[in-house]
Amino acid sequence: MKQVKRASTVTVRSLLSGGQRFAAPPLSRGYAWGAPELAHLLLDLEELARQGPAKGRDSGRLYLGSVMLGRSHDGARPVIDGQQRLAALVLILATIRDRLPGGGERRKIQNLLVRKRWGGGGSMRLRLRGGDNEWFGRHVVFPGATLRLPDEAPEGGPERLLASARFLGRSFSGKPVAELRTLASALLDATAVVLVQAIDERDEHRLNDVRKSRAFAAPVHAE
Repeated sequence: MKQVKRASTVTVRSLLSGGQRFAAPPLSRGYAWGAPELAHLLLDLEELARQGPAKGRDSGRLYLGSVMLGRSHDGARPVIDGQQRLAALVLILATIRDRLPGGGERRKIQNLLVRKRWGGGGSMRLRLRGGDNEWFGRHVVFPGATLRLPDEAPEGGPERLLASARFLGRSFSGKPVAELRTLASALLDATAVVLVQAIDERDEHRLNDVRKSRAFAAPVHAE
């Protein structure tokens, strides 16, 4: 396989800022993380928050691995690898957002979850596949939604998303506002991913073939 054209280390805040949007390719698997993966990430994040502000030019001290993006399609970059991590980041930020006081603090996080357009309106920073996406927008990305989660997912719906949102709600319930702010800061400014972009088009076709084969293979582990 040919070398990728660009790879850079970016903080989560940088990843979710600006005009960039991400989309799960149609043939990719749905959201698959659960409590074990989220708990591991939260433990790392809490340890990072206890260490205090990052120092030096490279503010990322907790590395979440790589996020590989394909060529832009319909204004969004397809997520070839890293969809689970991106969805988990949005879930955590949305859960913290809904438990912070004051519109200003919540708006700052919301502006990372929704890309604003000139003239008003916006679109979700991360678009999941199929029915997952509608549920994700209504019960996670929409402000205040994680405080009013449904009792169960629709039949055949995103049960894993609901279970993850409920787990995070319990994890952050009762935490002091100061601790929530520290966790948000640690996640946004001291956590990083390796962003891999603009792979060769022929290699992208090969990766599409791999995703198709995975779609018919079972089971697969979460990222």
